[in-house]
Amino acid sequence: MSLVLIGLILFVGRAGYSETKTNIYLKDFAWIEGTSVQLGEIAEIEGNEELVEKLKKIKIASAPTLGKSRVINQDYIWVRLYQSKIKAQEVIFQGAKEVKITVLSNTIEKEQVLRAIEDSLSTFLKEEEVEEMEVEIGRVAFSFPLLVPVGGLKLQGKISSSSFDSSRLTILMEIYINENLYRTLSIPLKIKIFKEVVVATRNLHTDHTFTREDIRKEKILINVNKQGEEWLCDLQEVMGKRVLRNISAGTPLKKELLGSALLVERGSLVTLFIEGENIRIHAQGKALEKGGKGETIKVLNIDSEKRLEGIIIDVNSVRIYI
Repeated sequence: MSLVLIGLILFVGRAGYSETKTNIYLKDFAWIEGTSVQLGEIAEIEGNEELVEKLKKIKIASAPTLGKSRVINQDYIWVRLYQSKIKAQEVIFQGAKEVKITVLSNTIEKEQVLRAIEDSLSTFLKEEEVEEMEVEIGRVAFSFPLLVPVGGLKLQGKISSSSFDSSRLTILMEIYINENLYRTLSIPLKIKIFKEVVVATRNLHTDHTFTREDIRKEKILINVNKQGEEWLCDLQEVMGKRVLRNISAGTPLKKELLGSALLVERGSLVTLFIEGENIRIHAQGKALEKGGKGETIKVLNIDSEKRLEGIIIDVNSVRIYI
């Protein structure tokens, strides 16, 4: 037998043997999702269907961190195949000698986080009727843009009412990917909250009755964490009311500064409507205090010379319950 014939027989024999193997065509570059690298993500695999499915699912390595890549060569993959009980005679490598792997990612820009923060604050402060807000992110332990895995993205801010301060606040921003919590960021904020309220246009003295010229609307910086501050926002709500104590020009008006229009002057004669069980009489009295409708003042019953307390119901009219 000639050497040429022997060589041809060997060549045909090897070719036939290689055809029985499952072929792994390694890619030059691969984008992946998730936290681990499976062989099916970095190579095209052809051959025995059952073996192909098994090979595709073999974990080759952990995924690189977001924003970075890692290179894996055939020798490294052979080790993983051996650990998965894949025999050398079952497969053959084709294609690249090594593959560069990068994880697919999305980015979160600073503006997206700011919008999510403002939405969370607006929901939290809904009852305060905040009209304008300025939010500034303080110093954080991360940088923008943020890299996150691909998938459905949702940002949700958490605010603790017990720790809320309208000038400084730390908000917990939760990042969800496909409805699963991926990461929680602690973000310090500087916040300015503005509201348009009624302010005095000039100095006003006690018992002055408000007119349109006394008031205007103005946007002010407010602290929503202070309790009991009921800012007045409607001009009509103020006009005709009485100044309860001196007010300086530019002062934002609160309910505690206003009273009903003065209906009874101190020292004026008033009609007393005295009511009790099985009794209802009128009497002449003298006001010992001034006041507006609905306010309680002290009066003197001129006939009995008794001091009483009653509620002002109209001009120089006081109702007394006994």
